[in-house]
Amino acid sequence: PQNLSLNEMFMVANSYPKGSQEFIDVFETAVRMYPKDEIANINAATAALSRNDLISAERCLNMVDSMKKLPEYSNAMGVLMLLKGEYEHAEEYLKAAAEAGLEAAGQNLEELATKRTNAAEIEKKNRDK
Repeated sequence: PQNLSLNEMFMVANSYPKGSQEFIDVFETAVRMYPKDEIANINAATAALSRNDLISAERCLNMVDSMKKLPEYSNAMGVLMLLKGEYEHAEEYLKAAAEAGLEAAGQNLEELATKRTNAAEIEKKNRDK
């Protein structure tokens, strides 16, 4: 891995099925080789989120300059907030990513709406008991 550029690592990762263990491993290796690279950190955070590792995802996302407003960063932060149950923050991040044209953010906004509906139904059932 030390002989590969970040772009070459990205190409290797994309030679594997998206979400596969090999795909995730390449992104985790890339962030170890390029710990200050924001794209490597976003990719590693996304890989961590795919296996529900919120601690690693948050650590990687904290390495990204949030002021740049990268749509991929906003989407990953939105997913992180969604998984943490912080729906208001999730919506802010996901809307920003969707408005920037990131298709995945729109799908994640739909997931957020579903989670909110389910949470409301559970809360109602608990109150009715």
